[in-house]
This record gives sequence, C-alpha cells and structure tokens, in this order.
Amino acid sequence: MLGLFQELGPCRISDPTSINGTSKNPYSWNSNANIIFLDEPLGVGLSYSRHGQKVGTTEEAALDVQAFLSLFFQTFKSFAKNDFYMAGESYGGRYLPVFAGTTLDMNARNTKRGLPEINLRGVLIGNGVTSAFKTMESYYTYQCTSIPGIGKPLQPIGTCVQMRKALPYCMEMVQSECLRRHDSIGCTGAMSFCEAALGEPFGRLDLNP
Repeated sequence: MLGLFQELGPCRISDPTSINGTSKNPYSWNSNANIIFLDEPLGVGLSYSRHGQKVGTTEEAALDVQAFLSLFFQTFKSFAKNDFYMAGESYGGRYLPVFAGTTLDMNARNTKRGLPEINLRGVLIGNGVTSAFKTMESYYTYQCTSIPGIGKPLQPIGTCVQMRKALPYCMEMVQSECLRRHDSIGCTGAMSFCEAALGEPFGRLDLNP
C-alpha cells in the first residue's frame, strides 16, 4: 500500500478524512506501463478468504500468485504478450525470487500441457529485505553515522550511545535464540528487545524511513 498510495500508484491520498481525498500522481508508473497491485499473500493486508483458506509459507503464496496471474492473462488476453515484470520492495526481497521461480517452473509445465505461458521478463526489487537480522543490525549505523546526502547523524548523541550499548546484546540474543536454538519464545523476546532499542528511536523522529 505504500507503493500504491505514496510512491508509484496512479493516485495519492491527499486528504485521508475525505471520501475521495485523492490527487493524481504525476510520477505514476502507469504513465508508461500497465500495473497490477496485488495484496498478498492471503490474510495479509486487506486480503481475506471466503472459505477459510490459509497461507503459511512464501512457497504456498507463490502458487496463489502464479494461479492469479494465469487467470488474469487468460481473462485479459490483450495483455498476455506484453513483457511482464514482477516488482516489490522491503519483504519483496524474499517474496519475489520465490514468486518468479515458481512462475518459471509453472511456465515449463504449461508448455508441456499446451497452456499459455506468463511472459515474465524480469524482477525489480527496491530496498529489499534479505535478512531481517542484518536489517536490524544496520539500524544503528543508519541513524548514528553521517550519511552521504543527508549529513549529520539523525539521532542525538545520547540516543546513539544507548543504541551502541544495546547493539551487541541484541545481536548476541538474535544469534543464540533465533539462529542457533530456533526457540520461538526466545527469538520473539530477542526481536522485541532489538526493535525497542534500535527501531523505536527512529519512529520518534517522525521521518519516513
């Protein structure tokens, strides 16, 4: 929804209190391409099921995405020959490689069955998450060192001192509970501590990450 309503969608929300408080986005990608915004997997965001279906893994979600795309291009045949790209950001760094791989695998099966292929030409990943733990570790550097184009650190020195003290403890707990022991309760506690010590200070800055 960030991509749809703040970045590259056809409209921006200019007045969230109004029934139609939108304005045209002059930088929308649909100036140059046809775009599908897909809210997935099932149960995430505003998506829901009517018959109690659940999706528990990225691999399961990939099958749903592939099925949706197959149905879409069979229904709207005029788009089927266009070059098709999958794009996403953030956790898309995990989703998109799996979604694209599943689509290519299914293309190979569809060819054998005489079914149309999805004309997937590439994948675009912006600021993708590939490791939640590495992302968490980078919070201190991002907020407390000088960044080219931004200048001075975002946080005051006192906050940075507190974050620097918490960082090794955070990483030690994550390594122990999440990566070595795979303890769900311990890992949840570790991530909660890390988010409070390293993530919440950014939230208090009232800036767009």
